[in-house]
Amino acid sequence: EQNKERYSLPERRQGSYVFLQTEEIKKEVEVSEADIEKYYRDNLDQFKEPERVRVGRIFLSAADKDMAVLRKDAEAILDRLRAGSDFAQTARTSSQDEKAKDGGDWGTDEWRRLPAKEKEEVERLSSGQLSEVIETTDGLAILKVSEKDPERTPTLDEVKSRIQGILEDQKARDLAAQRIGQLEKSASREKSLDVAAQKIGLKVRNTGLLKQ
Repeated sequence: EQNKERYSLPERRQGSYVFLQTEEIKKEVEVSEADIEKYYRDNLDQFKEPERVRVGRIFLSAADKDMAVLRKDAEAILDRLRAGSDFAQTARTSSQDEKAKDGGDWGTDEWRRLPAKEKEEVERLSSGQLSEVIETTDGLAILKVSEKDPERTPTLDEVKSRIQGILEDQKARDLAAQRIGQLEKSASREKSLDVAAQKIGLKVRNTGLLKQ
């Protein structure tokens, strides 16, 4: 009697629920060729692949250097590249930026951080083409576009399985929502979730006693 509070139990509640698995319902849905074609036509922008450009860069820093001498060095490097020297190897030995150790590879996205003057040159270059020596506020750069694929929209055949998966998921969710709606109305009418669930072949589960 003196220590009742030490033995008190928190309130706990128990509930019943019906759970529908979307993956199971997917087995019941059908997606027709017409459905797939319509989705493709209505959502072309969703499948567009942006332009892909890979850029290499050799950079010579102007810090504490005579620009005339620096330009002469850059022109010599450009001449070697035009004569067939490997760009990546040349970048490792001559470039002075953060990507030198990677052979001057600025990837397909990181090059967009380069100065505006260099990005403009990338837009102008074709795949496999070298730039002239580009002067920026920090130094001199030589660029190479090693890969340039234009924006494209995949064909229906290329994205067909992807669309089928999207439509199956949508239809399964719609069917699940429909069944839950029917169950809710039936349970309200019967005043029993168990009775309503049995009528449409669904199983009622029990939460057990929960503190939260």
